[in-house]
Amino acid sequence: LESLLHRSCVILFRSFPVSTPSDFTDFVDSSGYEHLSYAADCSGTRKKLTDLVYTANEAPPDQMIGFHHESSHVWPPIKTFRRICECY
Repeated sequence: LESLLHRSCVILFRSFPVSTPSDFTDFVDSSGYEHLSYAADCSGTRKKLTDLVYTANEAPPDQMIGFHHESSHVWPPIKTFRRICECY
């Protein structure tokens, strides 16, 4: 994975058997990368699902989400960033 990530800067896993927050936590754990701690910022109201997984935003649809860049405030800069998207 490291060589693919270095060459492409991104890896997209599709149709991957991850269906719960716990499954995603297990997947992240298996990657061998260091875990990031979550720090609250201006990006909306989030709900903690596991020690590593948070929702993107729990605000009602009529609420504006302020412009932000995920983890732009983190120092030292992060090396990897993991996301999971659920489609309904």
